Amino acid sequence: MQTDYAPTVTAALNFAANRTDLGEWSNTDPARTRQNLLAVDVEIRNGRTQDPAPSLAREGLTIAEHALDAPDWFDNAWITGQYLPSCEALVQSLTGATACASIFVPLQRRVDFGEQPGSIPAAHFVHLDNTRDSALPWAEPIAQELGLSLERAVIYNVWKSTTPPPQDCPLAVADLRSIPEGDHVDGAVVEELGERTIVSPYVGLLHSDEQVYYYFPNVQPDESLVFLGLNFDPAQKLGCAHAAFRYPEPVAASVARRSIETRVLAFFD
Repeated sequence: MQTDYAPTVTAALNFAANRTDLGEWSNTDPARTRQNLLAVDVEIRNGRTQDPAPSLAREGLTIAEHALDAPDWFDNAWITGQYLPSCEALVQSLTGATACASIFVPLQRRVDFGEQPGSIPAAHFVHLDNTRDSALPWAEPIAQELGLSLERAVIYNVWKSTTPPPQDCPLAVADLRSIPEGDHVDGAVVEELGERTIVSPYVGLLHSDEQVYYYFPNVQPDESLVFLGLNFDPAQKLGCAHAAFRYPEPVAASVARRSIETRVLAFFD
């Protein structure tokens, strides 16, 4: 297993090619995906070598210990009953939030997604999952049930590799302070649910030299990458853009990278 990763790596990240036509993305039907992207070689910092290490309070991201007892990624009951509560507890311990709640069933992404029913492709483009408005249908019912306000609420992404290191397809996450709002580009997630077509906005990015990205090599089974996905406070940065990317040097991975991600709504009332 490769262990001597350099402090930075230069790799291609896919950005919006222009501001007018980012296109559409589908998690469930790649044939529906039509995106207008531009690959840019970007220097990505190795988060394990930084001093100080990236933190949720500054950059909006961190790698954290997150051990699980006998995980079964093909058992929805275990995921709902064990994994999701563990993600909520992790975010609460890292942030001191008043309360935490998972927003929806986690997404399992695979590089070889076509070989596993129910899995979805890795998202190889720089994006934020939601706008503030598009997150409201999931967040408002939870806030109402708990009797809490979204004014100081934050959605955190919890990302875990479910295959052992080394990972040939890591996740790059932006320092949220480094993304000017002027780099934001509107995109749409389009899914077919029976006879209905669901369109949900997301945010893509134009590339700019101000942007700073991190990744963590050799993510262990007892670790998770946690980053700020969306801040409901409009006076704050929206969140950390992120993208899967191909590590530019050969890595002798035994299997194609698989990962699971969920989003945890944290309240700070």
